[in-house]
Amino acid sequence: MKCYLDLGAFPQYRKIPASALMDMWMELYKSDEERVHNTHELLLELSSRNLVNLEPKRKDANRDDMEHYDITRVAKRVVQGFITIKRRLIVDIIGNNLPYWWIGLKGPCDFARLLSITTDDTFSSSWFDLQLPAVEVVILNFESQNYTLPLCMERMDQLKALIITNCGYDPAELNNFELLGRLLNLRRIRLEHISIPPLGRILVQMRNLRKISLIMCNMEEAFQNCTNDKCHLLPYLEEISIDNCNFVKFPAGLCDLVCLKKLSISNCHELYELPNRLGRLTNLESLTLHSCLSLGTLPESIGNLSKLEVLDISYCVGMKEWPSQIGELHSLIKLNVRGCVGVTEMPLSFVHLVHLRELVCDEKHYHLFKSCEGLLPSLRITVMKEDINLSWLHRTL
Repeated sequence: MKCYLDLGAFPQYRKIPASALMDMWMELYKSDEERVHNTHELLLELSSRNLVNLEPKRKDANRDDMEHYDITRVAKRVVQGFITIKRRLIVDIIGNNLPYWWIGLKGPCDFARLLSITTDDTFSSSWFDLQLPAVEVVILNFESQNYTLPLCMERMDQLKALIITNCGYDPAELNNFELLGRLLNLRRIRLEHISIPPLGRILVQMRNLRKISLIMCNMEEAFQNCTNDKCHLLPYLEEISIDNCNFVKFPAGLCDLVCLKKLSISNCHELYELPNRLGRLTNLESLTLHSCLSLGTLPESIGNLSKLEVLDISYCVGMKEWPSQIGELHSLIKLNVRGCVGVTEMPLSFVHLVHLRELVCDEKHYHLFKSCEGLLPSLRITVMKEDINLSWLHRTL
């Protein structure tokens, strides 16, 4: 249960996204795909021991997918200035009062693999130098509207995962955002409540990047210069997750990310269009478009996604139809269409989804799929009853 100590790297009175924990564990403990499943089991075990509470972020969240959960600790975290626990360096800064040991430190602090720094809204981002050559994960929690990344990060040659969370009211500006482009070994980056400048020039320097997560970010300028030639320079990027962002149109340039396996866009209510070039993502295995209220349809090229196993278009209430090419998704195993209230017909090609095992829909649409149960013997249809309880809305506001 040593992983439980890692929860202390997050602010005490805030929920911890399970996906952030898994990003951290994947790098700290050199996890592979099998290990991802084990992290799910670990979180369930922590819950069974009453050490954490698991809270779903979605009404239809399933505990088989912990990424749809937040975590709150039962045990309290007590940090006075800083604490070191088995290669973890956790620092809380109030105002500009840096810990005395930090100011007086002369040489490298080479024991820490995890660095967590939490500051309040009065911190002026005045950093003293710190040498942390062994750090693999950095977690920064702050409340300022303007924030400067610690310059010492530039020398963290082993840094694999970076989690930056702005706990303030408005999206924060990172004054030295370009520093991220110099973290050449970075594999996972998670930005929450940040104003994202144009990413093109920065991304081309991050050749080892595996996953990008953007949550509640201002993305008006983010993908302005993400052209095709720049995307080819991200040869290992496997996952993009965008949640609760002002995201209007998926950039066509990102459709040349040939290694992308998982694309998740959730609660982006202004997203109205996906490019037809989406079909170029031929290695995509999971596509989530949850609660994208303005999205009218799927591109016809979706049939080219021959490796797609999971398609989640739940609560896309503006969607009026599904293209007939959806029947060409011969690898599709799971389909979630709950809450697609505007769709009144099912494409005839649906019966060609011979590997489909799980379909989630609501009572209104069950009649569309009922006839398929005999034609697709492996299919199991889960009918979700209408939920008129709106108490879950506070989690997405």
